[in-house]
Amino acid sequence: MPDEPLDVSAVPADVHDRVQQVVALTDALADEPTKVGASAYADTAQGPTMSIGDEEEHGPAIARELRTARRRFVAWVAASDPQLFRRRGRVETAAAAVVWAVGRASRLAGAAPAPIPSGEMHA
Repeated sequence: MPDEPLDVSAVPADVHDRVQQVVALTDALADEPTKVGASAYADTAQGPTMSIGDEEEHGPAIARELRTARRRFVAWVAASDPQLFRRRGRVETAAAAVVWAVGRASRLAGAAPAPIPSGEMHA
């Protein structure tokens, strides 16, 4: 998946700032090394069939894919139900929900066979 910028063209203008705040927090994860790197992705039994050897070589590619997936997900949610971004609440909570949803959908977090059990995600 290519590294795509956040596309807010279908998102109502009044929630752009909030959407961008959430994405800024989720993007920060792609720029920092985490447990959910190339080695964890490669260990996912039902993950893609690509071979990932050296984390330094492939880790950034996985991070880019996750960043793009998170951006697309936030844009889709904001366009589909902008009221979620109009509510009072912490952007950190929204960002955490995005990370969880995309991680779970990618089989990187949650119940087995995910490499990161749910209980370790808040550490």
